[in-house]
Amino acid sequence: MMKKLALLTLVIGLVGFVNAEQVYRLDFGPADQDLQSGFTSVQFDTPVTIDGADFHVTSSTGSASHMTNGNSAGELDGLPELNLLYDYIRQTSGGGSVTLTFSSVKSATYTLRYWQWVRDIYNVPENVKLQEQGGSVVYDFGKIIKSTTPYETVVYLDSTKTYELVMSDASARNYAYIAGFELIENFDKAHNPTPRPAEDFVSTNVTLEWNTAKISDTEINPDVNKHYLYGNINNAAGDPNMYYITEIPVNGETASYGPITLDYNTTYTWKVEEGIADGAGGTYPPGDPGNIDGYEWTFTTTPAIPVITTDPVSQLVEAGADATFTVSTENADNIDWYKYVDGTITNDTYIASGSTLTITGATAADEGRYFAVATNNQTTDQIQSATARLMTKRLVAHWDFEGDLIDEVAGFTGIATDPNQADGDNPAFSYVTGVNGFGQALELTADTYVEVQNSVDAFNFYPTGFTVSAWVKKDGGGYQGYIGKNDRNSTDTQQGFSLYQQYSNGGVILREAGGLYAPSGTDVNDNNWHLVVGLYDADAGRLAVYVDGLLTGETSVSGSPLENNSPLLLGVQDVNTETGQLYWPFNGTLDEVKLYSYPISDTAIGYEYLDFNEGTMCVDDEGLQFDFNDDCVVDINDFAEFASTWLNCREIPTCLADPR
Repeated sequence: MMKKLALLTLVIGLVGFVNAEQVYRLDFGPADQDLQSGFTSVQFDTPVTIDGADFHVTSSTGSASHMTNGNSAGELDGLPELNLLYDYIRQTSGGGSVTLTFSSVKSATYTLRYWQWVRDIYNVPENVKLQEQGGSVVYDFGKIIKSTTPYETVVYLDSTKTYELVMSDASARNYAYIAGFELIENFDKAHNPTPRPAEDFVSTNVTLEWNTAKISDTEINPDVNKHYLYGNINNAAGDPNMYYITEIPVNGETASYGPITLDYNTTYTWKVEEGIADGAGGTYPPGDPGNIDGYEWTFTTTPAIPVITTDPVSQLVEAGADATFTVSTENADNIDWYKYVDGTITNDTYIASGSTLTITGATAADEGRYFAVATNNQTTDQIQSATARLMTKRLVAHWDFEGDLIDEVAGFTGIATDPNQADGDNPAFSYVTGVNGFGQALELTADTYVEVQNSVDAFNFYPTGFTVSAWVKKDGGGYQGYIGKNDRNSTDTQQGFSLYQQYSNGGVILREAGGLYAPSGTDVNDNNWHLVVGLYDADAGRLAVYVDGLLTGETSVSGSPLENNSPLLLGVQDVNTETGQLYWPFNGTLDEVKLYSYPISDTAIGYEYLDFNEGTMCVDDEGLQFDFNDDCVVDINDFAEFASTWLNCREIPTCLADPR
């Protein structure tokens, strides 16, 4: 299809109309020759920087396509946005979304324009909204359909925040699209206010500030004689309406009103109307249509009590390393840190004061939960942060089942239970010969499991990473749980982890709202001993399973798992505490059950296997590109194999004769 390359003057006219100072324009076409004049090409999942601002297009499915409009009906002909609308990004499956994430834009009020797409035969609806990343909705366009003109709104954007324009399929069967995007700064009215629009935690003693309307990048509007201030700052409690307050003379580019004293925890609205010269030596009065009406701005003052805005984050550190916790607050005069004992501040252990707590040279004795308490001089309220866990990298528990159910590291004791027996104190289990003839192991029936006492919180370190391993021996199929710390209720929503068997394959599960599975694809259902290891690396977002020392399955983890209120169980995945039902009970033999507080290395897993097996094993191929004989060692034998082909030549005509 021939496409018009000439650009009409609409875009230029728009720029002049709004007196743009800062402009960001994005075209989502697949090729430079389709680029709209004055726009920057943006490709899917390829970050772009424009005047210091960052833009990045992603999708809920992780993939998207660059598409072009068919234009069989000539729908694009004659439009100044011909190239802009000709091509677009489309997410590749129904029911998903496309997201344009952007940050570090200049703090200003903008006209935001969004072009969906144009197609001659489809009216594809999608829901579009602008939101702060991880925060509130800034503007909701609602459900929109194709259009040759952009959807637009006026918004204030803050350079310190990250925003998302989310386009989601509104029909759960079509797609989501974006063809073009534009931000044009507006300064033809009073602009650049302080406090910033929608700002929270503003001091109750504040000065209102703004910039005078301009007619160019550098020149204020010479017809503006006065600033007319409106707002609800002097209203009686409960009256949200804005009223005229006063006039402020124009004295250059900036103006202000204050300081003023406001109430705590109250949302205020204000605006500045620019009073324009009336042509007769005076100024139009407040409310006159000859003036330039202003944007409505809001802000909310800080509560009287302290507010914790950022909670501390759990830390997993090497033994002997420092651990640092940080909390952010508003309206706090003092911050104290405690180590959790029972959640009662008078019983918890005071550690230090300040916004940051550092545990120097952390050891196992320092492990536990820490939290901050914020106070101020205005109230007696004590505002407590969420708790954050400190954990050092170590072996946390090890059950070798040498005639008992006691952990060899910290003494965690297991209690065997058979809910189907009338006498629950005499469950059906026994100690038998251990892995490959070493010591003893625990043999369980399908209805017997072990509950580890005092393990609910002690093993809740798993969201920061873990390794769980067990030697298993069985010959029965189906789903069976080796080890589980999994929380299940009547709605079947779950949190936690488990090491399990899926028919004949070992695997590991990390559950969030649903479940992330990493099955091994390796048969462990042959009545022989197998080492099954599951690990979660929170930093890498990786869930992996190993069988007999080798990696056999893995998957990516994007969310953050939550702690749960269930004990650690051996021989079952979990038990529904409301009904008593067992989920995935294990019928076989367990030995050498271990839990680490961190993801151990492939080498360490290999040694776990060789602890009970003779010989050697190759754990990975790192640095083995010259291992020509595949014996996991680069040595003289590989050099000999390399040398055996020295000076071999297959080049023509240098080495090979013409056979014709």
